[in-house]
Amino acid sequence: MDYLSFCRGVLIGGLMGDCYGFVYEGSPAVKFTIPLELLQRSINGFDTKQLMYSDDTQMSLAILRSLRARNSFDAEHLAKEFTTDYFENGLHRCYGGSVGRVFSSLRMANYKDPYAHAADLFNGTGSYGNGGAMRIAPAALYGLRYPKGDFEKIVIDITRLTHTNPLAICGALIQAYAIQMIFSLIHDHIQLDYVAFIDNLLKRLETTEYFVDFKQPNWLEALDAYKEKLQIVKYLLIDDQQPSVTNIVHQLGRFTISRGTFLLLPSYM
Repeated sequence: MDYLSFCRGVLIGGLMGDCYGFVYEGSPAVKFTIPLELLQRSINGFDTKQLMYSDDTQMSLAILRSLRARNSFDAEHLAKEFTTDYFENGLHRCYGGSVGRVFSSLRMANYKDPYAHAADLFNGTGSYGNGGAMRIAPAALYGLRYPKGDFEKIVIDITRLTHTNPLAICGALIQAYAIQMIFSLIHDHIQLDYVAFIDNLLKRLETTEYFVDFKQPNWLEALDAYKEKLQIVKYLLIDDQQPSVTNIVHQLGRFTISRGTFLLLPSYM
């Protein structure tokens, strides 16, 4: 698989997941098979209605536009792209409740000091939601050509425009590292070993040098939370019995530190 095909696959896969998941946004409970059945009906031509994407795709598109326009990462330019999209086309995209305050503050400051606005949320602890991870794919793809330190920097700096809590930043890093590692496996024609992949993913997170400090209690707590969840993912994968969706949700939960569930999808497709 060449570089462009890989990039298209990652971006289109994210878009499809967003659109087919957004149909059930806010629903109290949805059976795992229902979105897949909708996808299959669309593929077969039985369901042709147009689906809508959420804030995750809208912000991913802003990252793509900004990187292309500036031919590099420009924090003020991307902050303006995020903000413009939010106020011009954000009412029906289901943005998180706190992000509006960040964009209002950015606009009032004319996008100066762009990292300070998100850092002030929640008494200075920053947002710990999954929004950073959900939109980080374009940054990871753009950074595939970068050395280790520069890759970390672009992923973290794009994330902390809206999310500065260690949980959010670690979640975005895990997602980005996963993309980077999968590309390396494909490029080198190496078979994916799920258990080794998870172990290497955690090792890569632990060796992050830019911005993070795992000696600090809040960063160490975030690291431990992801370690716990990804270890559960590993045990579920090596279990001889295919785990039920109910069991997966029970053990992993539904929130930010449950991003590792994407690794289980091959068992159900």
